[in-house]
Amino acid sequence: DMHVRNKTDRYNLALETFSLLERAGRIPSGTASNLRKKYEAKLAEHKNYIQQFGDDPDEITNWQWTRNS
Repeated sequence: DMHVRNKTDRYNLALETFSLLERAGRIPSGTASNLRKKYEAKLAEHKNYIQQFGDDPDEITNWQWTRNS
């Protein structure tokens, strides 16, 4: 939850990336807009989950780094 509040979570970082890629002309505006809507919805879901259960969703709490081989 603190990462979301500080905008250092994966969703906010993705949102910033989409904006940067759009400004650099690397992805079309429509694509960036669709991606932003998707991840803004994820942030809203996350906020609702926190308010309801008082903890991060399992996909966040139980996430583990896996090495691609």
